[in-house]
Amino acid sequence: MSAEIQGLTPAETGRKIQVGRVVSDKMDKTVVVAVERLTRHPLYHKIIKQTKRFMAHDENEICQEGDMVRIVETRPLSRHKRWRVVEIIGHGLQVTEQDLEADAHVPAIEPEDLEADVHVSAIESEDLEADVQVPDVEPEDLDMDQAPLPDAEVEVVA
Repeated sequence: MSAEIQGLTPAETGRKIQVGRVVSDKMDKTVVVAVERLTRHPLYHKIIKQTKRFMAHDENEICQEGDMVRIVETRPLSRHKRWRVVEIIGHGLQVTEQDLEADAHVPAIEPEDLEADVHVSAIESEDLEADVQVPDVEPEDLDMDQAPLPDAEVEVVA
């Protein structure tokens, strides 16, 4: 008679319990669960995130990628499976085929369109430069020994 039938929880039977995220559900009645834990580096004392992957038995095949699940240690079910999914804590975000089809209807930007945008912005900057009037000074009139004046006057015509 198993412990669940007797009303005992896995913690009362001494079995290990882990909580993790399903990273793969491509196998029959098996999911891969990634369990993350934080540890301190022994020399540098930095907190490090370590991930361990467990293969767990999913009898009804209801787990999907991204789900948060609770798994419990059990007898060896196969070469790598020693865990069983007890419950699904939360469902993760999934990208459906409908979302992918909706993205397919977004028009793509052609390289010619990008060049046209750059050209338009260059024309606008030339228009701005035309509004600024700088006094005409010939290079011969400049005395290179003198320092430039800090507050040179520039007239802006609006």
